[in-house]
Amino acid sequence: YESFAAFMAESSRRIWSCGPKKAALEAKAPELPLTLLANAAASCVMPGDADAYAAWLSQRTGKSFRLPTAAEWEYAARALPAGAMSSSGVAEVVADCWHAQIPQAGNERIASRMSAIDCDGRMLKGAAAAEEACWHRHSARRQIGARETRATIGFRVMRPLDLTR
Repeated sequence: YESFAAFMAESSRRIWSCGPKKAALEAKAPELPLTLLANAAASCVMPGDADAYAAWLSQRTGKSFRLPTAAEWEYAARALPAGAMSSSGVAEVVADCWHAQIPQAGNERIASRMSAIDCDGRMLKGAAAAEEACWHRHSARRQIGARETRATIGFRVMRPLDLTR
């Protein structure tokens, strides 16, 4: 939580009101070649907040952080031990712009590579604990507006590991 709170304070970004639950972040990282922070879901944020946090964290740490793509998120959900990805209790914004049809590999529209006009909606993966079972499938995906937020929407960040040790 401290990292996300520091980002919000330093960037003077607005903390969005989502009822009793405010934006939060906890970070605990498993060791994978591309580390998806398994217990690090911020909530009550817009997709742009998630992108800005990843950029801020990259600058602050000198390491490259970003949102996972939908494919990376799904791979991590399948590769991590059972339950590791569902522990956050929120649906998660990923780097992909919304696609009504799943594009062929390599043709995904990734928000950080697009203008805001070309990416007016984002993709969600996973589900909040109380949501319908259909959204808890690893392959499930749905849309969130570019300026939308709810207490049940959050994000995770990932980074490549330095394997040169």
